Amino acid sequence: MMSNNFADDKGAGLIPPGPPTLTQSPTTSTVAPSPTTNATTAKTTTSTTSPTTTTTTTKPTTSTKPTTPTTPTTTTTTKPTTATTKSTTTSPTTAKPTPSPTPVDPVPGRWTANYTNTNNTCLILKAAIQIDVPYQDGNTTKTYKINVPPNATAKGACENDDETITLIFDKSNTVSFTFKKTNDSKYDLDTIQVTVAVPGKNGTEVRVFEHVKKEFATPVSNSYKCTKEQILNLTAPLPETYVGQLLISHLQMQAFRNSSSTKFDEALDCAGSETPDVVPIAVGCALAALVIIVLIAYLIGRRRSQARGYLSM
Repeated sequence: MMSNNFADDKGAGLIPPGPPTLTQSPTTSTVAPSPTTNATTAKTTTSTTSPTTTTTTTKPTTSTKPTTPTTPTTTTTTKPTTATTKSTTTSPTTAKPTPSPTPVDPVPGRWTANYTNTNNTCLILKAAIQIDVPYQDGNTTKTYKINVPPNATAKGACENDDETITLIFDKSNTVSFTFKKTNDSKYDLDTIQVTVAVPGKNGTEVRVFEHVKKEFATPVSNSYKCTKEQILNLTAPLPETYVGQLLISHLQMQAFRNSSSTKFDEALDCAGSETPDVVPIAVGCALAALVIIVLIAYLIGRRRSQARGYLSM
């Protein structure tokens, strides 16, 4: 009975038997794919669980632990950095005690002044010259020392009764010596004028000094010589009140001469540069006189004693 019905159905068409086949086919299909679905679900569950078990989320937690001991190491590194900063702060303190060196002694120079349009010399000056100028550095007073270099430029003026020689150095610094005749037989140093640049409150200041006093009187036919250092006071023209000093040594000078030679004539030594011969002579004479007085006293006393002896007899 079942077979006939299927045959009739095939011959008649597909539409009437369609619904019963569709109702049976899902029953067979649902039974068959049930294990497949079980397999697929199992595969998916195993794949998802496996990454969860192999995830190393706990491992980075263990890796974070060693990071904590690294932080104290950084603190230890900061300690030597503080030590290095201390050493750097002490280095400038060692550089502070480097005061400016005191200037060396001045070197003697030799300068001449000639008559106009001739080679004849009217004035010769040889000396070591230093200028001391006090100045204020804050609340302290310091001395600014200026040496006249031996290669200073010399300019002169030769006249009948006065002669001048000016030494120019460091562009603006000048020292002028003016000589005058006191009479036809003698001359002396009449004035000294000094213009120098020195430190000031607002930078460099130009100061002018002068020494107005007759010095180093010398016969006209002689030169003046003085080896020892002499200190000449410098004062500022009124109304200024600052002062200074000019130190001059190894001095030899001659003015009011007219010769093509640049050699000095016979020198007149300054008082005190050498021990005069009069002093030892005077001392020797005093000692000799003392010996003579003692001898005379002795002889007189002896004669008196002998006279008393004769009288007693």
